[in-house]
Amino acid sequence: MYDIEKYDTENEAMQDLMLEQAFMEHKFHEDATKKYENSMARMVSAGIFSNTSEGSILQKMAIEQVATTMEEWAEGSKERGKAGTYRTFVRESFTGRYEILAFTVIECLLNSTATKTAKLSRMSILVTQQVLNLLSIEDFKRRESKLYKYLEYEYRSRGIGYINSRKRKLAQMKCGSEDTSATEDTFKLQVGARLIDCVLNSGCGLFEMRKDYHAKKSLKTITLTDDVFKIMGRVKDKNILFSVQYKPLIVPPLPWKSLWGNGGYYTNNPLTFIRNHRATRYIESLEEPVDLSRIYKVINHIQGTRWHVNEFILGVVNAIIDDSMVDPSTPKSNPTYYGKIPYMNTLNVYDMVRKDSYGALDSKGKHENIEDYRRWYRDKEIQLKKLEANRSKRIMFLLAHSIAEEYKDRDVMYFTYNTDFRGRLYPIQQILNPQSTGSVKSFLEFADAKVLDEDGEYWLKIHVANTYGLDKISYDERIAWVDSHKDLLLSIAGNPLEHLQDWNEADNPLMFLAGCDAYASMTRGEGVRLPVSLDATCSGLQLYAGLLKDHEGASVVNVVDKVEGLSANKPADVYTDVAEEVTRRLENKDYPKKLTFTDSAGEFKVVNTAQAASDLLGNVDRNLTKRNVMTVPYSVTQRGMFDQVRELLNEMEDNEEVFWKGEKWIVSKLLVELNKSSIAKIVPSAIVGQEYIKSLVTEFYDLHKENVPLYWTTPFFNFPVVQWKVETKKKEIYTVLGRLTIRMAKNNVNKRQQKNGIAPNLIHSLDATLMYRTVEKLKEQGVNDFMLIHDSFGIPANEVAKLNHAVRESFVELFEDEPLFEWVNQILPHLVESSGEVMIDTLDLKEVLKSTYFFS
Repeated sequence: MYDIEKYDTENEAMQDLMLEQAFMEHKFHEDATKKYENSMARMVSAGIFSNTSEGSILQKMAIEQVATTMEEWAEGSKERGKAGTYRTFVRESFTGRYEILAFTVIECLLNSTATKTAKLSRMSILVTQQVLNLLSIEDFKRRESKLYKYLEYEYRSRGIGYINSRKRKLAQMKCGSEDTSATEDTFKLQVGARLIDCVLNSGCGLFEMRKDYHAKKSLKTITLTDDVFKIMGRVKDKNILFSVQYKPLIVPPLPWKSLWGNGGYYTNNPLTFIRNHRATRYIESLEEPVDLSRIYKVINHIQGTRWHVNEFILGVVNAIIDDSMVDPSTPKSNPTYYGKIPYMNTLNVYDMVRKDSYGALDSKGKHENIEDYRRWYRDKEIQLKKLEANRSKRIMFLLAHSIAEEYKDRDVMYFTYNTDFRGRLYPIQQILNPQSTGSVKSFLEFADAKVLDEDGEYWLKIHVANTYGLDKISYDERIAWVDSHKDLLLSIAGNPLEHLQDWNEADNPLMFLAGCDAYASMTRGEGVRLPVSLDATCSGLQLYAGLLKDHEGASVVNVVDKVEGLSANKPADVYTDVAEEVTRRLENKDYPKKLTFTDSAGEFKVVNTAQAASDLLGNVDRNLTKRNVMTVPYSVTQRGMFDQVRELLNEMEDNEEVFWKGEKWIVSKLLVELNKSSIAKIVPSAIVGQEYIKSLVTEFYDLHKENVPLYWTTPFFNFPVVQWKVETKKKEIYTVLGRLTIRMAKNNVNKRQQKNGIAPNLIHSLDATLMYRTVEKLKEQGVNDFMLIHDSFGIPANEVAKLNHAVRESFVELFEDEPLFEWVNQILPHLVESSGEVMIDTLDLKEVLKSTYFFS
């Protein structure tokens, strides 16, 4: 426990708050411990201790040793009589797959000895019974593979115990397998005893046999060893730390001063400044210590931001939830409340997708026609996925909502931060924080209200228009829209529940509603607490434009004003540019007429794209290009782009916005091909830049044969970036009763992952640097409150003019120092001069200072 008096002793109120903070922190860990122990108790009582993290670790420790010992016994010298029968049974059943046998036996022993000592005779029978069950279900899988797959799919959301019991029953029914419980007990006892003996003799150290005496009789038992309980204790402590739900502080956070164990909370603090422990240990091993004092100072400034719960938004949300106010514009199959709040009531998939709507049913309620059943089953599964997705959103929203309710009466609260290995800033508080989604983030505002000056009024209006969805028009048009809708905005703020439809139409309804409330406060001359945020235009492309000094690339992402084609008073929109290029290619029939692929059976296939092209023509907008464009600077793979598009089309399908008539996967694949070629034409610097950066990694490992990570420090702040992807050894032991994956890190660097990861990691380290330098400049000008999300900077409205200057100046400073050359100098010094060949060198950085919409 800390010494309270050594912190703030100036007044009793602060001392009381600090005592309360200490109690809250103790409660975080107490709650995590209870939650963990309750979960463990449930799994142990259900007989699935082996499925816990402790059980999995113990299995991984022992599996190879036990399998080797079992093989040596089973494949050893022959025995005569019944003893030979037992050995023959094991050998004939498991030759070539003794790891499966070892896994099955260890799993049975762990589940039976997790909480108590077990009689050896009873355990011997249980072990053999489990082995016989395994063999029976394997036979069932061979004979009835389709039924087996259906069983696993149908009951995938049920527990493993339930699924295995169904497998056993069906094995007996369908394959004529004998009820293994009827197998002779002597056989079970002898086989099990020998298998347990193999486990004990393997040296794995998990179990030991003891002799107890009961009623003057000797009783052999098997139990977990003391070493196992020590291992379980260490795993438990680690798991509890990972499961702690950190909540906002009610007193100023402790400052970061080192890499381990400080920064924020006052007690029981295991947190690290860099989340990647491998990177942290590498940094500590360097001969010359890295001076991180400058970045500590910046992040400590950010942690000093004083926050408050937006009670206006919380009240509106409570009313919507309490009265179950469903947005009528959302489909019945995927409803949401007003404000894009997740649907809170329970929906029954069988009520939503009724069997009797899909054809005639027999007296048992089953479809008479198999095709009717298949149609119903397909639609039921689609609907079930929607409900499961909504359930996840509902849980996360309610968790954030509960924290907002808990802190609503606090005058001030604080959030704390640490970084990833690239230096990117992330909040430690997991649920409600300034980097949450818009619906959750709307619960937050700055604690200190400020009456707005003329600049503040201007930027608050811009923020209101942006949250409504007008961020693609000029500033003048945004201001004009707000001024022309003044009465509506004030009416919304005055009675939001009577104007649900008006504010619900916004791109980000709850953020817009918070803006309306702040706007009303402004018109009354009252102080405003709302953070006003300005966002980058595809920050990855902006950084590549600066890195290679590419004027053309800079102009399409607002680093400099775009004059040709658009007036300088209107922001460029690279996502729309790409969408228009895709449409032009479709109109000109400039697209692949056929797509080739290899199916799951390994067969080469060719499909025609005519229908997909027809479906896409006239329907490709910025929404269908944005995710692909945003991730190109980060070396997204073709598969990654496909997954992004498919997810978008799935969302459209969920919201009943389907525009395609052909197969969805062909539409997705063709759109990816069109997006990729269009992006390469419009923003070539990103493609050229990342390919060059990746090529240097290949050369680096050609020169450095030893297993070393890629290591460099960032401009200004000297943040040590350690990119260290190592090869892993993966072994998966799969049985019909369960699965165990053993993944062990090797010492060898994974050169392929190092190459694929370098471009995004370098760019992310630069966007973090830009943000920290901007904060540093703002702090020097007296700005104290920050809402930061990588490429979205939020501050009080009166200070936005300072933000505009600071972010542009920081960008110019960053790229005037030629960070590409500096990075090459740290990685491959002999290539610094030749690295100039990749530079485009058409961008005059001074133009950035005059950019209208760089962050807007």
